[in-house]
Amino acid sequence: MRISLAALLTIVPAALAAEIYVPAAEALAAAVDKPVPERPPLARQMRLRGTVAAQVRISEKGNVEEVRIVQGNALLASGVTRTLKAWKFKPFESGGKPVVALTTLRFSFKP
Repeated sequence: MRISLAALLTIVPAALAAEIYVPAAEALAAAVDKPVPERPPLARQMRLRGTVAAQVRISEKGNVEEVRIVQGNALLASGVTRTLKAWKFKPFESGGKPVVALTTLRFSFKP
């Protein structure tokens, strides 16, 4: 049991170190393919407006792995989530090695 625990204690810090937080401006500058989120049809009919904030997890290869909505109307958020999954980024690096990056992006919908 000690060997397994020792191995786990070695692996966990390495995995945590391979992830960085990137400010939104830096993430937007690294985006190479960033279609603009559109208001879903029902949200358009209802003339919904507001801001949607999404936490985005970007893989070592620059692909969006996960989108988690942290603020905003659910109808508007569905369009943001769908669009962000298609975004592509230049890979982020730390110490010269590709790493997973987290960022929070905000999108405003106005009438």
